[in-house]
Amino acid sequence: MNGKIIVIEGADASGKSTQAEILSARLKKIGKNARVISFPRHNEFFGSLVERHLRGKFGNPHELPAEFCALLYSVDRYNMLNEIKNALKEGKILIMDRYVQSNFAFQTAKFSNLSEQDSFLQWMQTVESRMPKADAVILLEMPAEFSQRLLKKEGKKKDLHESNVLYQKRVLAVYERLARSGNWLQIKCAFGQQNGKWKLKSKKQIAEEIWNGIKNRI
Repeated sequence: MNGKIIVIEGADASGKSTQAEILSARLKKIGKNARVISFPRHNEFFGSLVERHLRGKFGNPHELPAEFCALLYSVDRYNMLNEIKNALKEGKILIMDRYVQSNFAFQTAKFSNLSEQDSFLQWMQTVESRMPKADAVILLEMPAEFSQRLLKKEGKKKDLHESNVLYQKRVLAVYERLARSGNWLQIKCAFGQQNGKWKLKSKKQIAEEIWNGIKNRI
């Protein structure tokens, strides 16, 4: 029996980890063997390099070559390749809290020119091509300004990606472009009101939309 990979993507503070755990619990409740894997793995060697990178230890992430940055994330995943393959052979449903799609979005967003984005994305897809493909990708769409407020509310110390609002907007634009071309499930986590402010959907409401969108794929 072959397992499946369900990926949950989105900008920072969009609720990926929360929804991954909710989905995992729901799958286990109906007898599925589910597991959540979060990337980057900050407690592992290669994941710790990503953490240092995001703190600016190798230079400003926005000024370093996107290729260098992308490979840091890729190596962390490839270090887990055999474990992922074995889990799939055992029939497990792996819920990825960020996967290769994060690399595509966050690194491609460093290029402003669409032709440069396409060229880089093509290279990046080749780099990541030996990782098992996702069976479903869920994009949690959160306005960049709202994400910033949530990060501040949580009291979380922002890394150099999280603190750049314009960059976060470009990331979201790339995500939406990838979602359209890849037939992803797009979930809007907030909706605009007449007063111009955003209202966040409840965790339960978002979880239900996710479940309705993927239950027939598992």
